[in-house]
Amino acid sequence: MSDNNVKDSKVFKTIEDGTIPAQLRDFPGARFILISKADPKKKKPKEKGFLVDKNYAANDPKLLGHILGGGNYGIATGFGGLHCLDADEYERLVEIGVIERIPKTFTVRTGRISSEGRHYWLKITGLQ
Repeated sequence: MSDNNVKDSKVFKTIEDGTIPAQLRDFPGARFILISKADPKKKKPKEKGFLVDKNYAANDPKLLGHILGGGNYGIATGFGGLHCLDADEYERLVEIGVIERIPKTFTVRTGRISSEGRHYWLKITGLQ
């Protein structure tokens, strides 16, 4: 897979600037959660029940206010069939042939564990 579809993680201040990438923002059924600012090194949900009722559409005023106030967001996977393959050990997954088997999809570069981590966003129907 070429890197031309790999986007670097960035935090923007408005939807117009690209706060939520269009590929995720416009994904039918996608839902987003508020991430707590208490410990910036941890990605912990701000609200309990985020998989039940504390998740928001990309244009929800509560989500947008949180982001504009300097907060981060997460994607609640599973809604609309949106799932993420979190490839933090990217180099190892390349070595063993996993990466070459992933279909072309929207991909975000991450750096949480390695400098080459990736999140591969996939629509998978029927997965619980």
